[in-house]
Amino acid sequence: MLSIQIPDVKDFMNHLLREDTFHPFYLWEASLKTAVTYHIDGHLNRDFFNSDELPEDNSPGYISWKEIKPQLFSMVKGSKTPLSMKLILMLSGSNVDHLLTKYNLPLSRENINGLFFNIHYDGTKINCTTGVSYQTFTMDKRLEEVFDENMLTYLKHYQIPFESL
Repeated sequence: MLSIQIPDVKDFMNHLLREDTFHPFYLWEASLKTAVTYHIDGHLNRDFFNSDELPEDNSPGYISWKEIKPQLFSMVKGSKTPLSMKLILMLSGSNVDHLLTKYNLPLSRENINGLFFNIHYDGTKINCTTGVSYQTFTMDKRLEEVFDENMLTYLKHYQIPFESL
């Protein structure tokens, strides 16, 4: 598990809420505390959509970060910053497949519930952690190591500064 702190809150929030930096993720869950507290479950309510509006069949049943980001941005924009915010983002299935193939890991996507990037803003600082949820027990922790390394590389690619905790 990776645990980092983001020293530049404004820059990170810009990447998170305005740019396409985190588009390879789905929203698993969000909690936002402003004048009221919002709790968002990222599960798609399929009954809400017409058949031509539904995501692709390989969707994990969660809303993409790209789709939900404008709504979250509208909740936080203004003259006051949120009191707190917690986001759990889940890496898309195609990117999970890419990691499994690239690193020749002996797992299939069916054995993995998700690869998660957790973001916690407490009103002053941002801490991020990673996590992997498996469908079955495994002693092999290479996927966790690979995901951690790739998240660090990803943040460096987008020039997002971080400090290890």
